[in-house]
Amino acid sequence: MSDETKSAELDSVGHDDEIVASQEQLGQALDKARAGDDRALAVAVREDGEQFVRVLFGLFRMIRLHDLENEAFAKPILECVEVLNRLVTLLGSVNVVSVEDQVYVNDVRIRFDERAEAGRGLGREVRRHRVGGITFHSECDDENIKCLVHAFARDPDEDMPRTVIQKYLADGGADHIEVFGVFRFRVTGEEAVMPMGRGEDRVDETQMSDVIDRGSDLVTDTMDNLASDRLPNPLPLRRIVTEIVDGGVGAEGLWDESGIDGPHAAHVMRVCRVALLIGGAVGLSAEALQDLGVAALFHDVGYAAREGSIKAGPDTEGELGYAPPFERHGAAGARLLLRQKGFHQAKILRILATLEHHMDYDPGDDNPSLFGRILRIAEDFDNLIRGRAGGFTPIEAIGRMIPWSG
Repeated sequence: MSDETKSAELDSVGHDDEIVASQEQLGQALDKARAGDDRALAVAVREDGEQFVRVLFGLFRMIRLHDLENEAFAKPILECVEVLNRLVTLLGSVNVVSVEDQVYVNDVRIRFDERAEAGRGLGREVRRHRVGGITFHSECDDENIKCLVHAFARDPDEDMPRTVIQKYLADGGADHIEVFGVFRFRVTGEEAVMPMGRGEDRVDETQMSDVIDRGSDLVTDTMDNLASDRLPNPLPLRRIVTEIVDGGVGAEGLWDESGIDGPHAAHVMRVCRVALLIGGAVGLSAEALQDLGVAALFHDVGYAAREGSIKAGPDTEGELGYAPPFERHGAAGARLLLRQKGFHQAKILRILATLEHHMDYDPGDDNPSLFGRILRIAEDFDNLIRGRAGGFTPIEAIGRMIPWSG
């Protein structure tokens, strides 16, 4: 080997080392930027979120004493609009969730002084109507806030209080404000609270069947919201996953689907349950199981995206787009989920799983994440047992999958 060749190889090695070092530095810089962005975002959400909750609760109390047209409402309504719209600008969509005695704004817990009434009080006000949270999909004006306050000031409907609230908001021109049901949210490290059953180790079948029915409704609502260009809201879906994990994935009644309306919701709920069974078998923690379950419920959201749509012009009508084909639905779903602000771990896991849930595992090549691999197995299993794919028995489906195991 000539000296020139040796020198060229050394230069090449040195150049490669420089590239690797530069890539590592770039990766570290991005990680720091994301971490800094997360911290700054969390601080801003926490500060404005606390102010918003205080003002909104104050408005709910004031309307018991004054008419909404009273001048006493002018300043707090203006403050409420300003702080909410700051949050909308920051987050894109604002989810205010009351869970027991706690309040969350887009996954960020709002901490109040122990003597403060706002956190507990807001929860009491909305739960009168069987509401656990409010989503603001876009900015609000004075009239929107007045409509919201007046809606919750009314006496709750005996049969369908939450539905009546939503209709009142829509009729009042505030249909970009959405209410959803009451749920409990287990925080990291908290022990699971099992639902009451009919025996020491048995969960009520009717209760668990109801979980699946509500979950399928939430999946359908999520798809509709994303198709309407609204931002993803993972908290209601996490509620369902928490109840499934707490009740036991193998509980009787959990595999009943009598109340599920539509094949898509049924497929997503089945994939979620199978994924949770696999996750439990490989020893995932309760927190990781929750993240996996939410990722499973989001895994096919790419079909909510619309391609080729034409916006309406001054003299022309708009044309609706079409859902992406199978080959592109994973990437389309990842793009939809990326619209949620922040870089927290649960979001990144959801995006990777959505992007990778049809990828093959190829030793030695770039491989999908653990969640992506689990969802691939659950997805293939469910596709094989469904009628349109041959309607194989579970044993036959597993037999067909085993040759592809890795």
